[in-house]
Amino acid sequence: MDRQRLRQLYEQHADAVYRVCFTYLGTAADSEDAVQEVFLRLMKSDPVLEGERDERGWLIVTACNYCKSQLRWRKRHPVADTESHPEQPFHDSSDAEIMELLAGLPDDCRQVVIMHCCEGYSLAEIARLSGLKASTVRSRWFHARKKLKNILGGIEE
Repeated sequence: MDRQRLRQLYEQHADAVYRVCFTYLGTAADSEDAVQEVFLRLMKSDPVLEGERDERGWLIVTACNYCKSQLRWRKRHPVADTESHPEQPFHDSSDAEIMELLAGLPDDCRQVVIMHCCEGYSLAEIARLSGLKASTVRSRWFHARKKLKNILGGIEE
C-alpha cells in the first residue's frame, strides 16, 4: 500500500478507530497506541477491500480484535503501578454515557453493537467483515440488546 493511500485512509477513519479503541481500553494513550497498531496492520497486510465501507469495517474489526487481545494480555500480566492518569473528558456528556454503556458489555457483544449502532453496518455485513457466522453475530446482537435493556432498566429504543 502506498503512503498516499495509507494517509488518506488514516485521515478518513482514524477518529472512528480511536473511538472503538477508547471504548475497549479506556485511556487516551492506550487508544492512540492501538490506532497506530491498527494502521500498521493495514499497511503490512494490504487487504483487498471493495469500497470505503469495507475499508472502515476492516479497520473497526481489526481495532476490536487488537483491543481484545490487549485486554487479555493485561489480565495475564497485571501492572503493579496503578497510578491513575486523568483522561480528557468527552466533549458531550452523552458521548461519555454511551462509552460507559458500551464498557458494560462483554467484549464480543461490544464489537457488534459498535459496528451496528455506531457505524451502521448490517448484521450480515458484520459477519462477513469479521469472519464470523451470521448466527453468531445475531446471537451476540440479541445478548447485547438484552444486557443493554437490563442496564437501562427496561427502557428500549
